[in-house]
Amino acid sequence: MDITDHEVRNVALAGLCHDLGHGPFSHVFDNHFIRGLQRKAFNSAAEVNGQQAFWTHEEASVMMLTDLIETHPTLAEQVTEQDIKDVCNLILGKKRYSGGEQRPWLFDIVSNSRSGVDVDKFDYLSRDSKKMNVNHCTFSRDRVMRGARVVSDQVCYAEEHEFDLKLLYDSRYNLHHDCYQHKTVQALECLTGDILTETDGVLYNYLEAIRDPKQYIQLDDSLLSEVRMSTEPELAKARQLLERFDSRQIYSCVGEKGLSPEVAARAGTVTEADIINHARDSGDLRPEDIVVRRFSINMGMKDRNPLGGVSFHRLGKDGRYERFSRPPSEMSTMMPEKCQSNAIRLFVKDESKFALASNAFRQYCAEKLGGEPHVTRHFSHSQQQQSQVAHLSQSQS
Repeated sequence: MDITDHEVRNVALAGLCHDLGHGPFSHVFDNHFIRGLQRKAFNSAAEVNGQQAFWTHEEASVMMLTDLIETHPTLAEQVTEQDIKDVCNLILGKKRYSGGEQRPWLFDIVSNSRSGVDVDKFDYLSRDSKKMNVNHCTFSRDRVMRGARVVSDQVCYAEEHEFDLKLLYDSRYNLHHDCYQHKTVQALECLTGDILTETDGVLYNYLEAIRDPKQYIQLDDSLLSEVRMSTEPELAKARQLLERFDSRQIYSCVGEKGLSPEVAARAGTVTEADIINHARDSGDLRPEDIVVRRFSINMGMKDRNPLGGVSFHRLGKDGRYERFSRPPSEMSTMMPEKCQSNAIRLFVKDESKFALASNAFRQYCAEKLGGEPHVTRHFSHSQQQQSQVAHLSQSQS
């Protein structure tokens, strides 16, 4: 294929730098906190003053990489403007390579929008499974990579490796179900988001910082230490929330309601005010007392069967590799009919309002979502402590 050294280096740079733009606490900052600030500021997903309303960490990766090269002359001497454009396009997934001949298969390596099979997924599925000590990464990464070939401008995979790819998609779904979207993880994310909100405009102006590499590089997880050591009255609420974080007095999960694809599409965005407005007796429950989380878990291509985007290769009659795709009727019989699950969860910040939030959530689900939610019945952390103290007192008396 006459792969050039420039192409090898540029793809390697894109792979190494594609996540440079993650903010503190990664996806909590990117997908929830910043988007929440932008919704308040812009009230739409339209372009505002020439800037995309919903900022992404990939944009920040390009910003940070460009600034890194511009501010270090020794780096600037080693890459051309064309190289920088090509690496940035690889990070952003823009299928445009400026190096003369168009080679679209290069964009199947770091961030594959066609099938989701890429080295980014190979990396985080393997790393996170190991670090969290869960046996969810069951596919053979090396086997899949050894069998890959470039055919007709696409990275194609060996026909006999279809089940390995199915296991890759399963690994992604299982990690999201058991870890990334676990209710305790979401509760901690909500609490972390509230801490960051309290620091906005005090420690940093975050909507300015995400557009300025000199400010953005200062944002890391040490934000919590800054809050912990602060004495400013403006950060009093942030310190209280951080104390809850440190002592694991996290928000309580009220319940969860699974949503069919039809109901999920019809429900649209659900706000905290929507939940309270449908309650017949909300008492003193306010929107700021609860947090709604709408989320989806899928195999990497939303509601589509990801195997439908995979290209395979086989030897043709002329002895050359030829590319082909599986028709739906021939795809792995182990693939589910639906590849995405949708759900909504409700969290309450003040445990004294748990019952009010539970009733409001039940009524909303019954009226708007067509059924009863699964309401959490487990004790909260503080209730567990009280129960243990009471049990010990009884056993000692």
